[in-house]
Amino acid sequence: MPGHWRLTFRITVDEDAGDQFFFSPVGYRAAYAEDPSAGEQANRLLIAELLPLLLAAANVQPASIVAASLRDVSAKVWIWQKKGQFHRSFDLDEPAILVPNWLKHRADAIEFGIKRIKNLPRSEQPQCRKAIWGVRLHGSIREIEVIGAWINERTEAIAPPPPDKRERSLDIYRYGFA
Repeated sequence: MPGHWRLTFRITVDEDAGDQFFFSPVGYRAAYAEDPSAGEQANRLLIAELLPLLLAAANVQPASIVAASLRDVSAKVWIWQKKGQFHRSFDLDEPAILVPNWLKHRADAIEFGIKRIKNLPRSEQPQCRKAIWGVRLHGSIREIEVIGAWINERTEAIAPPPPDKRERSLDIYRYGFA
């Protein structure tokens, strides 16, 4: 975004802690599976708890642009992922996270046709495609990211957030993936 920036922190975590964070029935995504607002609350709580450590690591003052970016409602936590990590080939027999809502949307995507989805421009792909990746057990989680909101020099966040970011909480609730 021209005239805006944000900081991204990548945090290495213990493998068991990372898996519990992301896959546990009481973990981060489980809060979103319960309700989008519960997921947002978990996100804000986690960022608030990490904020002093992140500011110390960045060696900045609390009133800085970095702090404003991390305190904004658009800031988020997620697992670090290599580009394309979740988009590898799909195997119906692979282990899945058993969240009924996510499984229903995965079934919708399968019915629509995985190959058909892949051949459509991204803007025309049905939203249910996200559930294909949302129900996956993605392997061990070793890193998480804390991603601040896009902030300008006056510490103002982009308002409203870009269209593809406005529905993040609902997407995780519906599909397990955003």
